Amino acid sequence: MAELPGLDGFLTAGAAAGVDDGIATLIAEAAGPQRILAGGGLRLGHLPRLIGAGVDAFHIGSAARPHGWGAPVSEDAVRRWRAALDVPSSG
Repeated sequence: MAELPGLDGFLTAGAAAGVDDGIATLIAEAAGPQRILAGGGLRLGHLPRLIGAGVDAFHIGSAARPHGWGAPVSEDAVRRWRAALDVPSSG
C-alpha cells in the first residue's frame, strides 16, 4: 500500500473470509509503513500473534455485540477486550 500517498492506515482482515484466513497477511503488512487496524472476525485468540507482529489497533465490531448487530454494545465484551489489551507484553 506504500504506493498510495497520504494513506496512514487501513482497516483489514487480511482476507475476504476474515482474520482466521488473513492473519498471515496482517502480520506481513504490520511491517509496512501504514498502520493496520485489524478487524473482520477478530477474536481474542488472535491478539497475541497480532500484537507480537506490531499491530496495535483493533476493530472489534461484532465482538462488542455478542447478541447481534441489532443489540446494544456489550459493556462486558468491551471490558474483556480492554483487559486483554492492557496485559503487559512479556517481551
